[in-house]
Amino acid sequence: MKIFWAGQFKRDYKQVVKNLKEPDQFRAELKEVITILAAGKKLDDSYTANRLNAKGVGWYDCYVYLDIVMIYCIMGERVIFSRLGKCSELYKES
Repeated sequence: MKIFWAGQFKRDYKQVVKNLKEPDQFRAELKEVITILAAGKKLDDSYTANRLNAKGVGWYDCYVYLDIVMIYCIMGERVIFSRLGKCSELYKES
């Protein structure tokens, strides 16, 4: 699958890494999730992936590391990474 990074995802990533005490563990977990999704595989239950019906077809969120949530969309052969951050911050906006 092809991977696309939303501009907001890139900004979110920088902010998350800046605020974490152990960013290397987070980076390793995020890389694992992205590798699985890019291969077209389903995430295992440890990532608690959920369908986001309110955003439309193909939208999901998953816990990447501790309380860090990633919002992404699967459209055909594309994976679009949209947002990344603490659950309380991301869903406060909706």
